[in-house]
Amino acid sequence: MVQSITQSKLNVKDQDTLVEICVLLHQRYEDFASKLAEALEKQYHELGGEFTRKRNILRLMSELYLRGLIREFKGLFKCINQMTLVGVETLEEF
Repeated sequence: MVQSITQSKLNVKDQDTLVEICVLLHQRYEDFASKLAEALEKQYHELGGEFTRKRNILRLMSELYLRGLIREFKGLFKCINQMTLVGVETLEEF
């Protein structure tokens, strides 16, 4: 299930539904949320310059954090910090 979620397109319009599914899976399987958080963070760092996909992962991670599924905020803040350190030249491409 974790792999299916992380490999999906993670569209913004589907995020609310995806978060609800994650909440239900977390209620059913206690280690689901931690594995999902690890997989999302790993995928975020592997993406390189795919700004839109990274942004969608950050949105999902933020929502999961606010819902209490992700309890360790260091990984989330590390990803946010990496996004803010992108150079101006890189942002002009988007």
